[in-house]
Amino acid sequence: MRISITWCGTACVILDFGNYRILLDPFFERNPKSMPLLPLKKEEVQKIDAILVSHGHFDHITSAPYFLHRDRCRVLGNAQVKINIERIGSGKLLPELPDCIDKGDLNNIDIVNPDIVYSLRKNGETLATVTPIQSCHIQFDVHEINRVAFNWEVWSHAGRFLSYWIGLPKGKVLGYEIKYQGKRIIIFGSLNFKKLDTFEKYRPCDLLFIPLAGRNDVTNPGIRVTRYFQPKIVIPSHYDNFFPPISQWTDISKYKVRVKQEMPDTQVIMPDIGIPRVVDL
Repeated sequence: MRISITWCGTACVILDFGNYRILLDPFFERNPKSMPLLPLKKEEVQKIDAILVSHGHFDHITSAPYFLHRDRCRVLGNAQVKINIERIGSGKLLPELPDCIDKGDLNNIDIVNPDIVYSLRKNGETLATVTPIQSCHIQFDVHEINRVAFNWEVWSHAGRFLSYWIGLPKGKVLGYEIKYQGKRIIIFGSLNFKKLDTFEKYRPCDLLFIPLAGRNDVTNPGIRVTRYFQPKIVIPSHYDNFFPPISQWTDISKYKVRVKQEMPDTQVIMPDIGIPRVVDL
Protein backbone atom coordinates (compact mmCIF):
# COMPACT_ATOMS: atom_id res chain seq x y z
CA MET A 1 0.00 0.00 0.00
CA ARG A 2 1.26 3.45 -0.90
CA ILE A 3 0.58 6.52 1.23
CA SER A 4 1.64 10.15 0.94
CA ILE A 5 2.77 11.67 4.25
CA THR A 6 3.26 15.37 4.90
CA TRP A 7 4.80 16.34 8.22
CA CYS A 8 3.87 19.94 9.05
CA GLY A 9 5.91 20.31 12.23
CA THR A 10 5.01 19.36 15.82
CA ALA A 11 2.67 16.34 15.68
CA CYS A 12 0.77 17.77 12.71
CA VAL A 13 0.68 15.21 9.92
CA ILE A 14 -1.37 14.82 6.74
CA LEU A 15 -2.01 11.25 5.62
CA ASP A 16 -3.14 11.06 2.00
CA PHE A 17 -4.44 7.63 1.02
CA GLY A 18 -5.42 8.81 -2.45
CA ASN A 19 -9.14 8.62 -1.82
CA TYR A 20 -9.13 9.90 1.76
CA ARG A 21 -7.10 12.51 3.67
CA ILE A 22 -6.60 12.48 7.43
CA LEU A 23 -5.09 15.37 9.37
CA LEU A 24 -3.61 14.77 12.81
CA ASP A 25 -3.21 17.51 15.44
CA PRO A 26 -3.61 20.52 13.10
CA PHE A 27 -1.25 23.37 13.98
CA PHE A 28 -0.18 25.80 11.27
CA GLU A 29 -0.04 28.95 13.44
CA ARG A 30 3.67 28.60 14.09
CA ASN A 31 5.84 31.27 15.62
CA PRO A 32 7.67 33.38 12.96
CA LYS A 33 10.93 32.33 14.64
CA SER A 34 10.11 28.63 14.45
CA MET A 35 12.65 26.27 12.95
CA PRO A 36 12.44 24.77 10.48
CA LEU A 37 10.10 27.13 8.69
CA LEU A 38 6.93 25.53 7.37
CA PRO A 39 6.60 26.30 3.64
CA LEU A 40 3.02 25.04 3.49
CA LYS A 41 0.16 27.35 4.47
CA LYS A 42 -3.08 25.91 5.76
CA GLU A 43 -4.93 27.57 2.88
CA GLU A 44 -2.83 25.47 0.47
CA VAL A 45 -3.75 22.15 2.06
CA GLN A 46 -6.10 20.05 -0.07
CA LYS A 47 -9.52 19.10 1.25
CA ILE A 48 -9.38 17.13 4.49
CA ASP A 49 -11.86 14.31 5.16
CA ALA A 50 -11.17 13.70 8.86
CA ILE A 51 -9.19 15.26 11.69
CA LEU A 52 -7.81 13.28 14.63
CA VAL A 53 -6.82 15.28 17.71
CA SER A 54 -4.66 13.68 20.40
CA HIS A 55 -5.32 16.33 23.06
CA GLY A 56 -6.38 19.93 23.49
CA HIS A 57 -3.08 21.82 23.83
CA PHE A 58 -2.72 24.79 21.49
CA ASP A 59 0.06 23.22 19.40
CA HIS A 60 -2.21 20.28 18.55
CA ILE A 61 -5.52 21.98 17.82
CA THR A 62 -5.26 25.65 16.82
CA SER A 63 -5.94 25.07 13.11
CA ALA A 64 -8.77 22.59 13.67
CA PRO A 65 -11.58 25.19 13.50
CA TYR A 66 -10.32 26.40 10.11
CA PHE A 67 -10.41 22.96 8.48
CA LEU A 68 -13.60 21.96 10.29
CA HIS A 69 -15.42 24.91 8.74
CA ARG A 70 -13.71 25.00 5.35
CA ASP A 71 -14.03 21.30 4.58
CA ARG A 72 -17.02 20.36 6.74
CA CYS A 73 -14.89 17.42 7.77
CA ARG A 74 -15.30 15.07 10.69
CA VAL A 75 -13.26 15.66 13.86
CA LEU A 76 -12.47 12.97 16.43
CA GLY A 77 -11.19 13.89 19.88
CA ASN A 78 -11.90 14.04 23.59
CA ALA A 79 -14.58 16.20 25.23
CA GLN A 80 -12.10 19.01 25.94
CA VAL A 81 -11.13 19.09 22.27
CA LYS A 82 -14.69 20.05 21.33
CA ILE A 83 -14.70 22.81 23.96
CA ASN A 84 -11.32 24.12 22.80
CA ILE A 85 -12.32 24.15 19.14
CA GLU A 86 -15.39 26.20 20.03
CA ARG A 87 -13.24 28.61 22.05
CA ILE A 88 -10.72 29.08 19.26
CA GLY A 89 -13.35 29.22 16.52
CA SER A 90 -15.31 31.94 18.33
CA GLY A 91 -12.38 34.32 17.89
CA LYS A 92 -12.53 35.34 21.55
CA LEU A 93 -9.68 33.34 23.06
CA LEU A 94 -6.96 34.07 20.49
CA PRO A 95 -7.47 37.54 18.96
CA GLU A 96 -5.16 36.76 16.04
CA LEU A 97 -7.58 34.04 14.89
CA PRO A 98 -10.94 35.32 13.59
CA ASP A 99 -14.35 33.83 14.23
CA CYS A 100 -14.51 30.97 11.73
CA ILE A 101 -17.06 28.36 12.82
CA ASP A 102 -20.81 28.08 13.18
CA LYS A 103 -23.06 25.81 15.23
CA GLY A 104 -23.40 23.39 12.34
CA ASP A 105 -19.65 22.78 12.39
CA LEU A 106 -19.77 21.61 16.00
CA ASN A 107 -22.12 18.80 14.98
CA ASN A 108 -19.24 17.27 13.02
CA ILE A 109 -17.11 16.81 16.15
CA ASP A 110 -17.27 13.31 17.62
CA ILE A 111 -16.30 12.84 21.26
CA VAL A 112 -14.61 9.45 21.13
CA ASN A 113 -13.70 6.81 23.69
CA PRO A 114 -10.62 4.56 23.85
CA ASP A 115 -10.73 1.07 22.35
CA ILE A 116 -13.92 1.78 20.38
CA VAL A 117 -13.67 1.27 16.62
CA TYR A 118 -14.94 4.17 14.49
CA SER A 119 -15.51 3.89 10.74
CA LEU A 120 -14.25 6.52 8.32
CA ARG A 121 -16.71 6.65 5.46
CA LYS A 122 -16.88 8.50 2.17
CA ASN A 123 -19.73 8.36 -0.33
CA GLY A 124 -21.35 5.64 1.78
CA GLU A 125 -18.28 3.39 1.76
CA THR A 126 -16.12 2.52 4.76
CA LEU A 127 -12.54 3.24 3.71
CA ALA A 128 -10.73 2.90 7.03
CA THR A 129 -11.26 2.42 10.74
CA VAL A 130 -9.88 4.46 13.62
CA THR A 131 -9.53 3.27 17.20
CA PRO A 132 -8.59 5.81 19.90
CA ILE A 133 -5.90 4.58 22.30
CA GLN A 134 -5.84 5.73 25.93
CA SER A 135 -2.51 7.45 26.44
CA CYS A 136 -0.98 10.22 28.54
CA HIS A 137 1.10 13.36 28.08
CA ILE A 138 4.87 13.38 28.23
CA GLN A 139 6.19 14.14 31.71
CA PHE A 140 8.50 17.15 31.40
CA ASP A 141 11.82 16.65 33.16
CA VAL A 142 13.51 19.18 35.48
CA HIS A 143 15.77 20.48 32.72
CA GLU A 144 12.81 21.28 30.47
CA ILE A 145 10.79 22.88 33.27
CA ASN A 146 13.70 25.10 34.36
CA ARG A 147 14.50 26.06 30.78
CA VAL A 148 11.05 27.63 30.43
CA ALA A 149 10.54 28.86 34.01
CA PHE A 150 13.80 30.83 34.11
CA ASN A 151 13.64 32.25 30.59
CA TRP A 152 13.11 36.03 30.67
CA GLU A 153 11.74 36.02 27.13
CA VAL A 154 8.99 33.62 28.19
CA TRP A 155 8.03 35.90 31.07
CA SER A 156 7.99 38.96 28.80
CA HIS A 157 5.17 37.28 26.86
CA ALA A 158 3.60 35.58 29.86
CA GLY A 159 0.09 36.89 29.23
CA ARG A 160 -0.07 35.46 25.75
CA PHE A 161 1.41 32.11 26.71
CA LEU A 162 -0.95 31.76 29.68
CA SER A 163 -3.92 32.28 27.36
CA TYR A 164 -2.70 29.28 25.38
CA TRP A 165 -2.04 26.98 28.33
CA ILE A 166 -4.89 27.96 30.65
CA GLY A 167 -7.48 28.62 27.96
CA LEU A 168 -6.76 25.38 26.10
CA PRO A 169 -6.35 22.51 28.60
CA LYS A 170 -5.37 19.15 27.18
CA GLY A 171 -8.17 16.92 28.52
CA LYS A 172 -7.66 13.18 28.14
CA VAL A 173 -4.75 12.26 25.90
CA LEU A 174 -5.31 9.83 23.05
CA GLY A 175 -3.29 8.01 20.46
CA TYR A 176 -4.90 6.50 17.37
CA GLU A 177 -4.77 3.25 15.47
CA ILE A 178 -5.70 3.61 11.80
CA LYS A 179 -6.41 0.49 9.78
CA TYR A 180 -6.45 0.86 6.02
CA GLN A 181 -6.26 -1.98 3.49
CA GLY A 182 -4.94 -4.37 6.12
CA LYS A 183 -2.18 -2.04 7.33
CA ARG A 184 -1.90 -0.72 10.88
CA ILE A 185 -0.74 2.83 11.54
CA ILE A 186 -0.16 4.03 15.11
CA ILE A 187 -0.05 7.75 15.81
CA PHE A 188 0.71 9.59 19.04
CA GLY A 189 0.68 13.34 19.64
CA SER A 190 2.59 13.11 22.93
CA LEU A 191 5.07 10.48 24.09
CA ASN A 192 3.73 7.98 26.63
CA PHE A 193 6.52 5.62 27.63
CA LYS A 194 5.49 4.45 31.11
CA LYS A 195 2.38 2.34 30.51
CA LEU A 196 3.33 0.37 27.44
CA ASP A 197 1.57 -2.80 28.57
CA THR A 198 -1.77 -1.06 27.91
CA PHE A 199 -0.89 -0.98 24.20
CA GLU A 200 -0.51 -4.74 23.81
CA LYS A 201 -3.30 -5.25 21.28
CA TYR A 202 -2.04 -2.43 19.05
CA ARG A 203 1.29 -4.01 18.17
CA PRO A 204 3.13 -4.79 16.00
CA CYS A 205 2.43 -2.06 13.47
CA ASP A 206 3.41 -1.14 9.95
CA LEU A 207 3.96 2.56 10.64
CA LEU A 208 4.55 4.42 13.91
CA PHE A 209 4.54 8.19 14.40
CA ILE A 210 6.48 8.93 17.57
CA PRO A 211 6.68 12.45 19.10
CA LEU A 212 10.13 13.13 20.55
CA ALA A 213 9.87 16.23 22.72
CA GLY A 214 9.39 17.42 26.29
CA ARG A 215 12.56 16.01 27.86
CA ASN A 216 16.24 16.86 27.71
CA ASP A 217 17.02 13.34 26.50
CA VAL A 218 14.19 11.57 24.71
CA THR A 219 16.41 8.82 23.33
CA ASN A 220 15.76 6.15 25.95
CA PRO A 221 11.98 6.76 26.17
CA GLY A 222 11.76 6.87 22.39
CA ILE A 223 13.65 3.60 22.02
CA ARG A 224 11.41 1.90 24.59
CA VAL A 225 8.27 2.87 22.70
CA THR A 226 9.71 1.99 19.30
CA ARG A 227 10.95 -1.39 20.45
CA TYR A 228 7.57 -2.16 22.00
CA PHE A 229 5.54 -1.45 18.85
CA GLN A 230 8.00 -3.17 16.49
CA PRO A 231 7.13 -0.95 13.51
CA LYS A 232 8.33 -1.61 9.99
CA ILE A 233 8.67 2.16 9.59
CA VAL A 234 8.95 4.84 12.29
CA ILE A 235 8.57 8.57 11.67
CA PRO A 236 9.71 10.93 14.47
CA SER A 237 7.71 14.12 15.05
CA HIS A 238 7.40 17.09 17.43
CA TYR A 239 11.19 17.51 17.75
CA ASP A 240 11.15 20.85 15.91
CA ASN A 241 11.46 24.29 17.53
CA PHE A 242 7.84 25.12 16.76
CA PHE A 243 7.08 28.04 19.10
CA PRO A 244 10.17 29.68 20.63
CA PRO A 245 10.93 30.63 23.33
CA ILE A 246 8.73 28.00 25.01
CA SER A 247 10.00 25.33 22.63
CA GLN A 248 13.44 24.24 21.51
CA TRP A 249 14.98 21.98 18.90
CA THR A 250 15.34 18.39 20.11
CA ASP A 251 18.41 16.50 18.93
CA ILE A 252 17.19 13.04 17.91
CA SER A 253 20.41 11.88 16.23
CA LYS A 254 21.14 9.36 19.03
CA TYR A 255 17.64 7.96 18.68
CA LYS A 256 18.11 7.37 14.96
CA VAL A 257 21.48 5.68 15.48
CA ARG A 258 20.12 3.36 18.16
CA VAL A 259 17.10 2.34 16.09
CA LYS A 260 19.43 1.42 13.25
CA GLN A 261 21.72 -0.54 15.58
CA GLU A 262 19.14 -2.22 17.81
CA MET A 263 16.18 -2.62 15.44
CA PRO A 264 17.58 -3.41 11.98
CA ASP A 265 14.14 -4.39 10.68
CA THR A 266 12.77 -0.90 11.44
CA GLN A 267 13.33 1.91 8.96
CA VAL A 268 13.51 5.51 10.23
CA ILE A 269 12.03 8.01 7.79
CA MET A 270 12.51 11.76 8.26
CA PRO A 271 10.22 13.73 5.93
CA ASP A 272 11.18 17.33 5.15
CA ILE A 273 8.72 19.72 6.75
CA GLY A 274 5.79 20.60 4.51
CA ILE A 275 6.96 18.32 1.67
CA PRO A 276 4.90 15.20 0.82
CA ARG A 277 6.80 11.94 1.18
CA VAL A 278 5.46 8.79 -0.48
CA VAL A 279 5.88 5.66 1.64
CA ASP A 280 5.22 2.04 0.71
CA LEU A 281 3.83 -0.03 3.57
